[in-house]
Amino acid sequence: GGIVRLQRQGRTTSADIQQARARYYQATARLKSFQGELRRAIVRYQAVVGRIPSANMAQPGTSAMRPRYARMSLSAAYKIAEKENPEIKAAQSEVKARRHAADATKGLFAPRVEFQLESSYGTNVSGSNGQTTNLTALVVLTWNLYRGGSDIARRREALANLTVAQYDAADSRRVVRQRLGQAYEAFATDRATITDNRNRVASNRALVGAYARQFSAGQRSLLDRLDVQNDLFLAELELANTRSRMFFNYFSFVAATGELLTYFGLPKDVDPKKARRHGAG
Repeated sequence: GGIVRLQRQGRTTSADIQQARARYYQATARLKSFQGELRRAIVRYQAVVGRIPSANMAQPGTSAMRPRYARMSLSAAYKIAEKENPEIKAAQSEVKARRHAADATKGLFAPRVEFQLESSYGTNVSGSNGQTTNLTALVVLTWNLYRGGSDIARRREALANLTVAQYDAADSRRVVRQRLGQAYEAFATDRATITDNRNRVASNRALVGAYARQFSAGQRSLLDRLDVQNDLFLAELELANTRSRMFFNYFSFVAATGELLTYFGLPKDVDPKKARRHGAG
């Protein structure tokens, strides 16, 4: 209705009205797309957490970031991850188990040594009058030289398993280091650009106000005003996305160090049954 009045007053053209309507329909379609993304996010949240997000949820502020992690260097994060990251710790435990299994196969190629003690006591044994005492001490060495290649095959299998475990451990460290580096750089980039995005939003808000006054004075067209409002929307959208990415990358960085549970004060050894009950509650 407002646009039609502007046309009647001669302050806009039919082409401007058509463009305004096209932008309205485009904005409506985009709104529905965002609403669909929100519904999908709620489904993903429920699948992970076990319940739908509450209505009073709010985005955390920068005060939620602890200086220990926000200012941590990448090399320091690598050292922490080597000790605390569960993937690396599990891979290292597997290497230790495989190494012990390989060391155990060394005994297959060594002789078996036994120290045997025997004693017997008797009276009138084998037709001999009186008491009889026999004491025997033997060192027995047994070495089976005819087992074929079975021991060699077992030794080779154990060494191959150790090599695979060592490779997996190295690959786990590589993946964790890569994940740490990516989260670190992404977080640093978002933190460096968020101030510029805030300034962009502030400038666009001031520009929207100026264009509104100029439009009322007949110095700006309807499309000019729509353009600056669209720029403001895009600036606010980019700021929101940057904030979300920054927090996501920050907590991804903390998680890659292996200290995310400690960060939230949660025990590292969690009973799966208790965790499920807590999530369902």
